[in-house]
Amino acid sequence: MSQIKTTEFATKSEWFRCENPRKDNKHVIGLDMGYSGAKGFYEDGYFCIPNFSVQIQGELFGEPREDDILYEDLQTHKKYFVGRAAIESLNTESVTDEGNLFGREHYMSSNFLIMARTALGLALWDVKTEGKDILLQTGLPPAFLSGDEVYIRYVFEREHIFKLSVGKTTKRFHFTLKKDNIDVMKQPMGTFYSVAFDTNAKITKTGMSLFKSNTIIFDGGFGTLDKFVLMNNGRQAVSDTQPQLGMKRVFEEARQMIQTELGISISIPGLQNCLKTGVVEKVDRIKMDFEEYPIQKYIDKANTLVQKEAMEYIKNDIFNARYLIMTGGTGAAWYDDFKMWVDKTMKGRCQVMEGNEGTGISNIYANARGYYMAGLNAVLR
Repeated sequence: MSQIKTTEFATKSEWFRCENPRKDNKHVIGLDMGYSGAKGFYEDGYFCIPNFSVQIQGELFGEPREDDILYEDLQTHKKYFVGRAAIESLNTESVTDEGNLFGREHYMSSNFLIMARTALGLALWDVKTEGKDILLQTGLPPAFLSGDEVYIRYVFEREHIFKLSVGKTTKRFHFTLKKDNIDVMKQPMGTFYSVAFDTNAKITKTGMSLFKSNTIIFDGGFGTLDKFVLMNNGRQAVSDTQPQLGMKRVFEEARQMIQTELGISISIPGLQNCLKTGVVEKVDRIKMDFEEYPIQKYIDKANTLVQKEAMEYIKNDIFNARYLIMTGGTGAAWYDDFKMWVDKTMKGRCQVMEGNEGTGISNIYANARGYYMAGLNAVLR
């Protein structure tokens, strides 16, 4: 298995501006509310915000960094750091409620609402709207769609009154989203639409072929591994969700090794800081000293373990597939190894593609971009 630097496992914090295809007087937002972060694609750009918020206690000091995000609920007047600024407030010993972050019940947490509104705010940064002209296209893991759609709608279908600051710029938002403003699809279909449509929202030759072929969409995310399989030359589809094969499992295995060998307990959000530095810190408060330990070997072992299980999970589907599309942050991390494996096994009969095929942007945005393309084509019809 190929080695991946620890920094590549850290959730990105970024916001890019660009012109995307659009419809006048309609604001389409493709939003992928992943367990690791919220990814958005909209008419004027795309972004990723790490999934973490922390309430601000006391007064702020100094000038905010250019990419610091602050959220304020204008009904409760509680303020929060969001994304990277929140994660950087943690240390190795910080305790977090991982159930509210990564569990099925996370929709009801204050953090999910904060992340949802922050994402909506970035997508509507240059827009004045009361909500009627918004189309929010999002998705859920196939196995969770029927049970969880009501919860994600509960979060979005409401009046939203909040303030958002990015760096030194602050904007207020007040709009209402109703049932007709929102559509929820099977999550891997986001990547399907992203690969199928070009930068002008026109279907490509590859897209036409995908619609008529046996295709596997391998959506390796943080909390789940989702599999969407088109069979019978595009006439039938089956889907499945495996909750133990995402990047969260890799991190859980790695931190268990760290706990066993080094005696250091660390939360998954806290691990994000360690991924950036490549080390974990052990503090001795009696001797007033500390030691730093490299974590690359633990990440490598955990990643190899989970990756092999994922290969086992899809091996029987490969023999009937013409295309295997690797998407999501975990899918992107595993792409090279999976391509070598499939090329060797299938001898060219199955083409392995990345979820960002033809887009020029990171694979982590494949679902969000596909949601946008699906939503845009719906309003253009």
